[in-house]
Amino acid sequence: MNAAAGAAAPIAIRKATPEDAPAIFALHEASIRAACAGHYTPDQIDAWTGGLGVERYREAMRRLEFLVADEVGRIAGFSVVDVAAGELHALYVAPGSAGRGLGRALLGAAERIAAAWGLRTLRLKSTLNAEGFYARRGYVRLGEGVNRGPTGVELPCIDMLRPDLATGAGDAAAIPGVQEGPSPAAPAVLSLFAFLVGRFHCETKVKRPDGGFDTCAAARHGRYILGGRAIADSWRQVGADGGVTQHGLNIRAYDAARGAFVLRWFDALAATWLDLGPEDLGGVTVAAGAISYLHRVPPGAADRLFPKETLFRNTFHDITPARFLWRAEIARAGGGTWEEVQTITSWRMNE
Repeated sequence: MNAAAGAAAPIAIRKATPEDAPAIFALHEASIRAACAGHYTPDQIDAWTGGLGVERYREAMRRLEFLVADEVGRIAGFSVVDVAAGELHALYVAPGSAGRGLGRALLGAAERIAAAWGLRTLRLKSTLNAEGFYARRGYVRLGEGVNRGPTGVELPCIDMLRPDLATGAGDAAAIPGVQEGPSPAAPAVLSLFAFLVGRFHCETKVKRPDGGFDTCAAARHGRYILGGRAIADSWRQVGADGGVTQHGLNIRAYDAARGAFVLRWFDALAATWLDLGPEDLGGVTVAAGAISYLHRVPPGAADRLFPKETLFRNTFHDITPARFLWRAEIARAGGGTWEEVQTITSWRMNE
């Protein structure tokens, strides 16, 4: 940072937009030339940067998790994660912004998004100059490798792996009495929710006040607990900047004496409990392969987000061994129609 500039401007890590592409292009080329000059030849750097272009970044934004560090309208760095490949594709900081912790912040945000998608490890091909940066953050050197640039130029690199990427979905494993299967003493009807057992990477769409939807990554981990008499599924959702926006635990059991499910959600961020499907709202209903239940406004959200008389309807549907869908709808005070406010698609991960 230029000492004459005074205090550093605030930085926001956010999802990249197509409008950011020209600035990212300029930053990427400048960063390569400044940071990599001592480790690659001028011909390698020219071939490397010669394959860059604004449209390449826009195309990447459509299929990859692409974040930028925004310093009051100026792009100061970016990171790119390919969730499907389990790989960090890129992380660069503007030459004038190096040494301010932006690299750590961008890497942390990228890792949280990868973890929310259910990844347990993250691979990368480090430039020769950045190996120490990644090693200090838990990445293990696998060996020397080659990274093929956009023009086909072969660039020496270091293959690295973060072996212990926190999934953020393992909360249930820490609950005493976790086991893999149901108890023979548990009511057979508990198996209605057995499809939740396992690890899932999820995509959630959340309605904004303006009527549009934001897409977020999330992870779910379901296990039998308490001697197999209940099912717990933890949930962790992150926003576009990698910050955790929802984190909590559902517990599902069946009271044979009353002939009713007991469902509760613990919101770890607010430290509050919420009854799902209480009997006075009709309990749990099953129809045409869909499972539904109602609940009231979560504690803390009444009046602030929704009128306190608002009802929520949650529905699991299109349930298959590999995938299931979930939606949340609301009926506002005095209204007789249901409005969709959130959807989740959950894909089962191969253990």
